[in-house]
Amino acid sequence: MMNLVEYAEKVSPVPLADWQKKLLAAYERAQEEGDIRLAMPPRANGRRLLMQIIQDYERDCVMQFCFGDIVVVEGDKIGVVVKSWVTYHNGERINNHDVYVRMYDEVKNYKESEMQRYMVRHKYLSEEEVEYQRNAVLGI
Repeated sequence: MMNLVEYAEKVSPVPLADWQKKLLAAYERAQEEGDIRLAMPPRANGRRLLMQIIQDYERDCVMQFCFGDIVVVEGDKIGVVVKSWVTYHNGERINNHDVYVRMYDEVKNYKESEMQRYMVRHKYLSEEEVEYQRNAVLGI
């Protein structure tokens, strides 16, 4: 039986690039391992199918947060992402992040779904914050 890469090479009007072969092989391997819940080709030609596979692959591989991002965890605690990785549970991709949480003065692990991006960027500093900022800059 022909595998996905062999089939794509056979039906493609132009030779596949190495990255396309690797991508299709990874897609097929993921299907076999149960990492893809549904694989349904569109009602179009092979180019659209390849593009759909590529778009699905890119969408699934993107993390919302990365090293150095300031985040809010547990509703009101501010932290900084220090490490990120992916795990799979029952075929479902779960993005994990280790976050340094200042309130706890330690690194804790959070799933991406338990985090929010810290969006308060242009607030005015209170008098206490201005004093703290000034002391920190002066090393006091």
